[in-house]
Amino acid sequence: MIPLRMRWVGLATTRVAEDAELLDLAAKSGCRGLLIGFESISQSTLEETRKGFHKASDYRTIVKRLHDHGIGIQGCFVVRLRQRR
Repeated sequence: MIPLRMRWVGLATTRVAEDAELLDLAAKSGCRGLLIGFESISQSTLEETRKGFHKASDYRTIVKRLHDHGIGIQGCFVVRLRQRR
């Protein structure tokens, strides 16, 4: 996609930030934004919903790495409401 010189947006997991080479290539290929399902800021909720591969404590680093490459983020979160008894 690099030769096409197009701007594009996509969908990824938080794990995209683990691969510096992939981030470099994404930015060079025109990636300007990613929709990322962070799911929750609570690690216990992530584990309860079997999303333990996400680490809430890493979210700040993930956002910084993406922004450092000029890639914007649209975050998706699940809000879990508990009923009062």
